[in-house]
Amino acid sequence: TIANTTAITSKTVSPNDKVEQSASFSHKLKYRLQFSHEGLCVGISKLKRLTLSFCNPVKQQAFYHINGFLRSVEFSLCVGLAGFNNSTSGDSLTLLDCTQAISLNLEKGRLIYRDDQADGRGVLCIAPEGGGGIWLGKKIVLTKKCKTDASQIDLLEESAFLRDRAALLMPSGDKSCDSPSNNRPPMAKLLPEIQVERCKILSECVTVVVKTARRPLLVIRLAESIKTVLNQDLPMIVIDDGPNPHPSDIVAKIAQFPNINYVTTESKDLGISEGRMIGVNMVTTKYFVNMDDDNVATESWDAAKMVELLDTTDLSLVGGKTDSALIPL
Repeated sequence: TIANTTAITSKTVSPNDKVEQSASFSHKLKYRLQFSHEGLCVGISKLKRLTLSFCNPVKQQAFYHINGFLRSVEFSLCVGLAGFNNSTSGDSLTLLDCTQAISLNLEKGRLIYRDDQADGRGVLCIAPEGGGGIWLGKKIVLTKKCKTDASQIDLLEESAFLRDRAALLMPSGDKSCDSPSNNRPPMAKLLPEIQVERCKILSECVTVVVKTARRPLLVIRLAESIKTVLNQDLPMIVIDDGPNPHPSDIVAKIAQFPNINYVTTESKDLGISEGRMIGVNMVTTKYFVNMDDDNVATESWDAAKMVELLDTTDLSLVGGKTDSALIPL
């Protein structure tokens, strides 16, 4: 359910009014803020900055929108500028005491901030940093680019949002229905010990497959992070868009990683799906893990545990939680 624009169009009120209104927030509607172009929601980082996130019904991502001010349901703090009292276009948005909140009006599918009394910048709107090319974890900022698709936003009423998500998980009364909830796979089963072939050396069992688009330095960063976390190199197959070779200094850096099989294709824009399939077909190890070039391995990645699950159960695929997504092995 998308909020009625006219019902929540805001007006400017004083900081004192904001504080006085706080007691009545619990009786107001709650909203998820969803960027409609990408279907991603406004989330809150550990530092209480506004970032792009999956619209996760398990997480508290809702806001009150009262008199033009956004207040987090979880933290009872309001949306303001990270550089409060020294704002410029491009400032990231964060949660602050509500006396420092900025007024954001929903106008024609965008949350608008009118900076008429500051430096003459006029109308700004909230959008992911950079506008286009959205990816998870990006900061939410004020921008002048209010006509781009990236700034389009919907206010999803919280109870309706949760009801819709719950319906996706409920088994259908009609058992012939082929919905995912009626066709959940059975729980994993342990293999008989006689069938278990354990991986003893991780680097002999797992290959990392990466599709990149002319971003070799990110690939190198990923390779370095894997070695740091696992204390060993994993074989890597990298498929890069061509057709032009990289400069000699980049080639020399790649050559410092003998575990990387770096393939530059003849196509200028091969595409992620086809590129990954080329990489997967080159794998010779028992398992492989698909990663994006901008992934970084962290201490929370227990690759050995993932391999153990594949070795000892009838599972064909396992995944591990990251800060913003799932990476399968």
